[in-house]
Amino acid sequence: MECLAQSSSPFWVGLQWSVFGIVLFFILANVRFRRFQNSEFLHMCCGALLAVLILWRIRYETDLGLAFHFLGISVLVLVFHWLYATVIGILACLIGPLIGVGRFETIPMTATFVVLIPVAVTLMFLKLERHMNRRLIESQVKGGQNGNFFLFIMLPGFLGAGFAIGASMLAAFTACWMLNDIAWSSNHSLLLAYLPLIMLPEGIINGMLVSGFVAFWPEKLNAFHEEDYS
Repeated sequence: MECLAQSSSPFWVGLQWSVFGIVLFFILANVRFRRFQNSEFLHMCCGALLAVLILWRIRYETDLGLAFHFLGISVLVLVFHWLYATVIGILACLIGPLIGVGRFETIPMTATFVVLIPVAVTLMFLKLERHMNRRLIESQVKGGQNGNFFLFIMLPGFLGAGFAIGASMLAAFTACWMLNDIAWSSNHSLLLAYLPLIMLPEGIINGMLVSGFVAFWPEKLNAFHEEDYS
């Protein structure tokens, strides 16, 4: 994010990396590294990392210093645990500058906007899906135990992904606007007008991938438990 790089003072950069280091330490402290001894899981993580790097390489840069690209983080949260999805995303942020995606000095802010915020939003929609399915099961007359897997696809898969990139863009947009002390202009309004057009394809991409996993490889989805929907 060029706008953040241009406005970063040494104090601000140091504060970013300090907070980022604390968050990264917390994440790594909770990761079970023994899972990576499973070759299938390791290969899936490496494949996901490569896919994210390719996806992030396709982006659109604006005159305001913001570059937009699809995230794909929501499907990672559902396939892997949110901790491993966060690790994959942060690794992509660290590797990104080596392939021309972003700048090293903005890695902490980039990781916040394109990884941490989308992960948090996806988890919120995942909790909403579980709450709604729990209420659905409780309301069944004959005491059935069937949840609706369509809610899993629509809420964390489709809507969660769309709102995740929306929250990410709004946070980055606000940070660039505030830190650069730039007056509001028609360009800013135009970016907000295009926000739904970016949220929709992000939701469709993630929703399609989640639908494919549910239909063909439900066992690969860490957040999907077949017994809750059968």
